[in-house]
Amino acid sequence: MFCPNCGKEIEDGAKFCGECGADLAEEQTAEVAAEAAGSAAHQSADAVEFSFEKGKMIGNIVYRRTITEATVSGDRIAISQSVKKIFRKERTETWESDRSRILSAELKTSFDIWDLIYAIIFVALGFVNPLFFLLTALFLFTGYTKSVIIKCDDGSSFKIPVRILQKGEAEKFALMCGRRA
Repeated sequence: MFCPNCGKEIEDGAKFCGECGADLAEEQTAEVAAEAAGSAAHQSADAVEFSFEKGKMIGNIVYRRTITEATVSGDRIAISQSVKKIFRKERTETWESDRSRILSAELKTSFDIWDLIYAIIFVALGFVNPLFFLLTALFLFTGYTKSVIIKCDDGSSFKIPVRILQKGEAEKFALMCGRRA
């Protein structure tokens, strides 16, 4: 790989050029966008399928699992998402839209609101017993998540939680969902 600014050879995946200091993260984002657009062009007749899974755990117990199957086919996007919670009935939701109706599709980092509330409570209790600070760390760790947020021109939106390890696939999906010029 070569720096687009000064032409010096640099390591693949580098964030900055060691010679001129150019920010290569923007260049890599543009390459990913071009790759996603190119793969979409090659597969315009074929559907491109994505699968995302996110589990929320306490210890070895999975108390919520979200499984999302998404298909991008031509100018259409179809998403099926099932949420399985412990001691509750499984809930399945489907969503379909034209890609032209999508205003934005972004990968965002967020905290689960309940984990954040529990963390605040256990910080307060941590002053009584320092062991509660450990529970605070646990709730903050389990509450951290990445999600693909899709927003449409009619005001509707759809949230797809993803594992941190699926970040690359989620970025590609978000780029493919984006509005076409």
